Amino acid sequence: MFLGAGLRVGHVSNKVIGRDRRQPYGFLRSVQGVVCACADNAGFLRALQKCRTRIRAPFCCPGHHGQPEKLWPPLREVLDRERHALVTLDLAEQPELDNLQQPTGILRAVQERAAAVFDTVHTFFLVNGSTSGILAALLAVCSQLGQDPSRFYALVPRNAHQSVFHALALTGLHPVYLTPEVVDSRYDILGPVSESTIEAALVAFAPQVAVVLLTSPTYHGFVANVRSIAARCRRYGAWLVVDEAHGAHLGFSPELPQSARQMGADLVVQSTHKTLMALTQAAMLHVPCGSRLAVEDVAEAVRMVSSTSPNAWLVASLDATVAALADTPWCQAWFERACTLGQAIRRRLPTLPNDDATRCCLLLPDDIDGFLFDAHLLDHYGVYMELAGRATSTGIVTGANDASHVAILEEAFTALTTDSRLRGTRESRVHTLRPMDSVQGVFRAASCTLRVSLHQRRRWCPLQHAANQVASATISVYPPGIPVVLPGERIDPPLVSYLLDASRCGCAISGVHGPEQHVAVVDDVPPATRCHQAP
Repeated sequence: MFLGAGLRVGHVSNKVIGRDRRQPYGFLRSVQGVVCACADNAGFLRALQKCRTRIRAPFCCPGHHGQPEKLWPPLREVLDRERHALVTLDLAEQPELDNLQQPTGILRAVQERAAAVFDTVHTFFLVNGSTSGILAALLAVCSQLGQDPSRFYALVPRNAHQSVFHALALTGLHPVYLTPEVVDSRYDILGPVSESTIEAALVAFAPQVAVVLLTSPTYHGFVANVRSIAARCRRYGAWLVVDEAHGAHLGFSPELPQSARQMGADLVVQSTHKTLMALTQAAMLHVPCGSRLAVEDVAEAVRMVSSTSPNAWLVASLDATVAALADTPWCQAWFERACTLGQAIRRRLPTLPNDDATRCCLLLPDDIDGFLFDAHLLDHYGVYMELAGRATSTGIVTGANDASHVAILEEAFTALTTDSRLRGTRESRVHTLRPMDSVQGVFRAASCTLRVSLHQRRRWCPLQHAANQVASATISVYPPGIPVVLPGERIDPPLVSYLLDASRCGCAISGVHGPEQHVAVVDDVPPATRCHQAP
């Protein structure tokens, strides 16, 4: 019997079972009554439904944008025919459905077809998101070292996803932090790490560099010169892993940049759900042609970080996405629509020039706060963008969009940028905030591995008193989401001022907790004299 969200089984046991101990049918009626009464308490379910009804023009993940009529026709037919497919097709790993951890049947076949469509040696289906792909990629690299990974360096960008830093903590690789290029300082827009920066770091730390991890494309649609960087990595004997979470669509249209799969990377991780039509959390890890990593070693790493109970719908959505991409007429129409609509937005509205026609970064007037603008877009016009910035609003255009969505966005942008309630909402002092000021030079090795830093005893310290302490956790300001402090780094006084200013300006800060803004620092104070407790 399904007991519904919000129902505390222990609570029912104490009250209902005690009252109806000798009346089993009465007990069942009582439980059913409680379930019915508690149906309205399924808070997230209600919030999900409410959120969906608000969206009129989706420019956000997932790539299907909640538009079932735009899905690949065979998948749409299944959904139309089976009204309760979410439940009826939620099957465990039955014998005929194979085993995703060790596929030998149908799952092996569909992953082989994916490899053919994506032109790779092998493609792994992931049900734990790109996060598991990043973890698996670095674990696979470490399996080749034959020594303690802490003796080797990993070159990673400062604007990498948090999963990269989690992978470094799990593997023990010694990080070297690379400073990304600043594309537009007026809007705090960062691009990928440049070839020259990577070359300089390789020269400085070779031959102990095990891996270079690259983020491309970036959130704002900038693509690195992967081919050039791959050549440099091979010259110095380092593997190249590309976090292409926002680029699953690349390489499928002449109007889009090539994918890292096609440019010499050893492993490529993609969030298939972000820009294609797979369900949220469905992703892929590609072993491209020419990779220097054995498929078997990657498979073992994937198995270590994957669920043994994969959701059948996630796997099916990946399979359907592959089939849709192999359906040439449908595939061409999907990407032509996405690129055409993206170009229409660029013609009609002020946008940041970038490499990806389907990633539109709207540039706001100098005195309008981007976070407030995004809130008004959703609340008053039903436009849901992917990322709000201090002075920007970024959206993802896919084949699930149509001309009506673009018209709504244009109407909303025109109205809100002339709305007196939004003018003057951006504080002038945020122009003095420079998130990369805390990063010294184009690259810098960490003082120790993240594994060592995370395993040190920590205490919680109010941010305003954290100057000169050593961080025990990552602290990132959003926007632009750069880790300004990583475990093992010292929190300099100017950085404390920057974080306090950013907080006052309305920026979200991860790694800062509670109303007193506690941060985790290495505890070098004897326990008897410790004065700050965990928030």
